[in-house]
Amino acid sequence: MVDDTEGGELRVHYLDEGPSDADPILLLHGEPSWSYLYRKVIPILTAAGHRVIAPDLPGFGRSDKPASRTDYTYQRHVDWMQSVLDQLDLKKYYAVLSRLGRLDRPTFSSSAS
Repeated sequence: MVDDTEGGELRVHYLDEGPSDADPILLLHGEPSWSYLYRKVIPILTAAGHRVIAPDLPGFGRSDKPASRTDYTYQRHVDWMQSVLDQLDLKKYYAVLSRLGRLDRPTFSSSAS
């Protein structure tokens, strides 16, 4: 669950596959896709020994869908995903980003160098 910034919460669906202590790979989809985009990649990455996290952005896939168009801002998507990363305690990760839509250059805080 993430704060919807209006006093409520949104359920953010995500897949978390592979060994929990392995190097994580974050798979982020763009618009108008969802984590299903990575369905054939996830088994390959987990077979190679990686932990794979593939969230559905709010409004997509199996995540909650806010009703108002004004809820869908770039900053809200960044904040929602940052909340998910914080809850999963991801400090270092490799990121794979889809180029569909505009969430192709997110600014998440991470200690990865």
